[in-house]
Amino acid sequence: MNSKNLKTAVVMIALLCLGVARLAHATTMLALSLEDLVARADEIVLGTVVRAQSRWSKPGSVIVTDAEVRVDQSLKGTSADGDTLLVTTLGGAVGDIALTVPGAAELKPGHQTLLFLRHKKGSKSLHVVGMSQGAIQVRVENGISVVDSAQGGAELVETDANGKLAKSSDAPLKSLVLNDLLSQIKSLVH
Repeated sequence: MNSKNLKTAVVMIALLCLGVARLAHATTMLALSLEDLVARADEIVLGTVVRAQSRWSKPGSVIVTDAEVRVDQSLKGTSADGDTLLVTTLGGAVGDIALTVPGAAELKPGHQTLLFLRHKKGSKSLHVVGMSQGAIQVRVENGISVVDSAQGGAELVETDANGKLAKSSDAPLKSLVLNDLLSQIKSLVH
């Protein structure tokens, strides 16, 4: 093989590897409606993330992040306003090692978030329902609290009329007024 063919082969292999690596970083999730999120959640809270700390779930296994969340408003479950919850999510960084999980919920200190949470058997922490679908960020726009859901790099799918998975046609929550969403949730809880 001459040097030109060798260079071409190396470039092609490199591009192939990059394409495979890019595909390996995708997450596909079943799209959850607001009704699904409410039904699957043990606790629904509007809370502010106080702090977050990443750790190994078990030595050498997977990195998780424990977030301490102050409950600003409890919508479902046994939590009361002012309580502090421990919420564990996939991913984070420990020392020089980081784990990014596309589609995982990211809870950032100082951010207010609407959380749909489940208790995990044998654990004191709560877990987010539907990964990033169950962690809806709150932001202020023109003096009004609005919510935006983000799938964190995940692709949402749904079951079509034939029972096959297809890309979800529903758009995630986009600039919805927080109080309107809270009212919808309260009507579903009661």
